[in-house]
Amino acid sequence: MQIDRIKRGIPNRPLATLLFLYLLLSPLLSSAQEPLHPFPIHELRILKIAVPEARAAVKTPDGALHIVKVGDSIGDRGGTVKEIAEGRIVLEEMGDREMETVIIRVENGKQRIERIKRKLEAPPLLFAPKNDFDENRKAESRGGSFSARGK
Repeated sequence: MQIDRIKRGIPNRPLATLLFLYLLLSPLLSSAQEPLHPFPIHELRILKIAVPEARAAVKTPDGALHIVKVGDSIGDRGGTVKEIAEGRIVLEEMGDREMETVIIRVENGKQRIERIKRKLEAPPLLFAPKNDFDENRKAESRGGSFSARGK
């Protein structure tokens, strides 16, 4: 029986097969999934990353499985999935005055989280700065000239 399965190319890994089927059928199930908002990122476990489909299987602390794709919201701080690549998921979270890039790396079954913070630029001023050209035009309209020297 084992030899027949190998000859036909069927893997003898029921968990891997189930996970593959789950990833394959996930677009049909995605509307029924609950969001991953209530859970902090460090409590989520990345089970499998499917690079060609740009999807990842994530397990929550309560045991539920979710399929995550680029653009999905994840984590209790409202992070957005920006990239799913071999061995990593990249998120962006918005803070008060900073943007944080979170990289979840999966290597040899271990998960590591890296955080990179970027300060946001100050918002633009809401008023125009004073311009010397405007002051000179006002002086000319009153009969004075800024260039009339030594007359």
